[in-house]
Amino acid sequence: MDDGAADRASRLLHHGAELMGRDALNEADVALRKAAGLFPVDDLRRSTCLEKLGKIRVARGKLEQAAASFRSSFTVVAANAYREYTGSLEVRRIAASWLGEAVGLSVSLALMASNPKITASAMRQVMTWKAITAALTKAEPPRAGPLFPRLSETWSRLPADGVLLEFLRYAPHDFTAPLQSAGQLPDRYACFALGGWADDRRVTLVDIGLAKEIDDCVADVREEMSGLASYHGGCVSMPVAEMRRLFEAEDDGSDGPPVTAQMQVTYSRSHQLIEHTVTIDAVSFRQLMWDLSNGTSTFRQEQLHRLYGLQASVGKTENPDPPEPPSNVRGRASHALAAAVLEPLRPLVARARRVIIAPDSELWLAPFAALPHTDGSPWLRDATLTFVNHGLEPTTDDSPAAGTGDPLVVADPAFGAPDGERKRTLFAPLPHAREEGKFVASLLGVGVTTGPDATDALLRNVRSPRVLHLATHAFAVRRREVPSRGLPNVNHLGRFRGFELLTHSDKPWHRCGVALANAALWESKGESLPKPGDGLLLGSDIAGLSLRDTTLVVLSACETGLGEVGAGDVPWSAGHAFRQAGARVVVMSLWRVPDGTTRTVIQEFYRRLAAGASPAHALQQAQRKAWSEGLHPRHWAAFVCLGVPAHTLRPFALVPSQHRHCRGVARRRRGFRGPRG
Repeated sequence: MDDGAADRASRLLHHGAELMGRDALNEADVALRKAAGLFPVDDLRRSTCLEKLGKIRVARGKLEQAAASFRSSFTVVAANAYREYTGSLEVRRIAASWLGEAVGLSVSLALMASNPKITASAMRQVMTWKAITAALTKAEPPRAGPLFPRLSETWSRLPADGVLLEFLRYAPHDFTAPLQSAGQLPDRYACFALGGWADDRRVTLVDIGLAKEIDDCVADVREEMSGLASYHGGCVSMPVAEMRRLFEAEDDGSDGPPVTAQMQVTYSRSHQLIEHTVTIDAVSFRQLMWDLSNGTSTFRQEQLHRLYGLQASVGKTENPDPPEPPSNVRGRASHALAAAVLEPLRPLVARARRVIIAPDSELWLAPFAALPHTDGSPWLRDATLTFVNHGLEPTTDDSPAAGTGDPLVVADPAFGAPDGERKRTLFAPLPHAREEGKFVASLLGVGVTTGPDATDALLRNVRSPRVLHLATHAFAVRRREVPSRGLPNVNHLGRFRGFELLTHSDKPWHRCGVALANAALWESKGESLPKPGDGLLLGSDIAGLSLRDTTLVVLSACETGLGEVGAGDVPWSAGHAFRQAGARVVVMSLWRVPDGTTRTVIQEFYRRLAAGASPAHALQQAQRKAWSEGLHPRHWAAFVCLGVPAHTLRPFALVPSQHRHCRGVARRRRGFRGPRG
């Protein structure tokens, strides 16, 4: 493109934008179409022209033409983003944000138009957006190209009794606002549904609700089912001058209005960092200072309500084993989330027996399997749930159907005792894990690696075992923000010296991982990030493992599905790190589950697997058994199956037939001894 053509195109773009502002839509349409034709096909300014053309056509009631403009605009942005996965972090973040904005326009139009063609086009854009965004954030080659996938390929891979649910969090566009305004509204969740049945190949799009309300509901459900508080203390900060003003107001004695100041509150809920700017008066500030000076380590419920209107109680993060909740009781939060997420999709999900779910944002942390029907029974009663990063995954994952390496079973590592037996450690021994490891190894026909032999070097050097089973501790710490001035931190999240480094790291892969032999020794020292031999595999280490041909990874550990997550992206969790390393299917957990219960569920999972069930179906059967025996969802709802094996429609042959006699191993129930995490 020569300089003259570039200048002419830029002038036309600017002129078209001015005409839009004067509501001269016909003239603006002509100018912008000419500008789009002059810009090269991969020029982002062409995308801007096409986006503005789409808005004009919506205003003129030409919705299909508008959808075509938005689709073409997205294609330009996607092509540019596709090439940026090796760029700098800032460039990749900008590319991901552009993709998100383009998707928001198309989804907003699809919800407004209720047109099957427009809806199908929007779904294709969403799947492409997720595939490229994951590549941008993880700096890995995208598994999907910049061009739209064919929904026919995705549909052909779905089982006849299955449905794909593609959730997304997006910024809706207000097409009723003036054309030159941003027109964006608060984030919302939506869901695309595609059924596998031959008699109906339509794409259904359902609005789920405001993202903030859904996110809060997810956190409430996690509290309700896990028994653990989802709020965690963070820090509060305020300029020194404002602090002095509040202290002076204490002795002022005037009868005027109360003196207030702005205070920044940073805390964690459901593993996500949340920031609020709140107004606090002198009396509340004085009470807060008194609590801090007297060693209060957590915000109390009344403080939360006084400071920013939150009604949930806050528990200490160090409580490893909350009281046992009543059996099979689900409260209002579970029913509220089910009503928001499942009820709009009820005609589709009621028909399906196999459901493939591609969550987004906080919905990655929701225990879908335990969400109740109207009669209180869990969703897994009727359907097998499988989770994928995006709807393209079953058609773009080209890893082999089965690995050829010998299975590897690692259980109950010798974590070590830091500075004597009395010092507390996050990594206590796991006696039930050793029993579980022996059981799994007997089914797989291999030995089990335990104690001091269960080192991080073993996993660093492993090469694509067909099955990898880890029965150990895992961790997912939250980033701790240190205020530059003002009040001190409240309830420090990294209470152990080693984890102080991880909570301050700006790299999400550093804040999740699994523990192996000698991990407690590093935990007590923590002078640098874990090195080979220190007993920890961080998410960055896991993502670099050689698991290209590994069929199944089972993480019998706590919180392996937890990690930071944003719209269009997958969590920075240990489980997803194993997927990035090449494993086709990963079984992971969403919260801390007692050691004894973990062993019971995992053993039943392997029995079903050895009988020929797929990983997702084996997990469903194990969880259904736990539910039928009256176990509270805390003990079984945390486990999820991530990834679709290539042999979805064929039995999963775990081991040769000579090993299947182990299915009759006694199922003796043992007591619980703390969480596997």
